[in-house]
Amino acid sequence: MNTRFPPEELAAIDNWIARQGRQLSRPEAVRRLVGIGIRDEIREEHVQSAVVAAASAKLAIKAAKQTRERELKGKGK
Repeated sequence: MNTRFPPEELAAIDNWIARQGRQLSRPEAVRRLVGIGIRDEIREEHVQSAVVAAASAKLAIKAAKQTRERELKGKGK
C-alpha cells in the first residue's frame, strides 16, 4: 500500500520517530502509530462498555431496593 502524506503530517511522523529513542523507518513508524490508534479505539470501546455496565448495575440495584421496599410495605399492612 502506497500512501502519500502532506508535509505537515510527515513532519509529525518524523517528530514522533525522533522521540522514540531509536531510529525507525517511516513505514515502521506509521504501522506503529496505526496500531496505537487501533488499541486506543478498542480501549475506549471497553471503557464505554464498562460505563454502560456500571450504569445498568446501578439502575438494577435501585430497582431491586424499590421492589424490596414495596414488599416490606405490603407486609406491614
